[in-house]
Amino acid sequence: MSDERSIADRKVEIVARVLAESQHWALDALEDVLDNIADTHRSDGLVIGRRPSGEPVIKSRFMRELMRSIHEVEQGNGISLRTLERESDAW
Repeated sequence: MSDERSIADRKVEIVARVLAESQHWALDALEDVLDNIADTHRSDGLVIGRRPSGEPVIKSRFMRELMRSIHEVEQGNGISLRTLERESDAW
């Protein structure tokens, strides 16, 4: 994305590309992206709970932390529940 183009110019280009699209699958994909963007905007400040300290848990921050945790587990950077239980016995 170029910083040289204004937001208004970029919007016009995007709208023109959407209007030119005639494939149902592409329009479905665009709708999904727009729905995801709208969900993100709605959830940015959505409080979904509170920490023991009373600090609010914000959905967007929680989702980022969750995705990072999932990525770490997928990379093998996690421990099993059984290992955690054994380690916690030593605390």
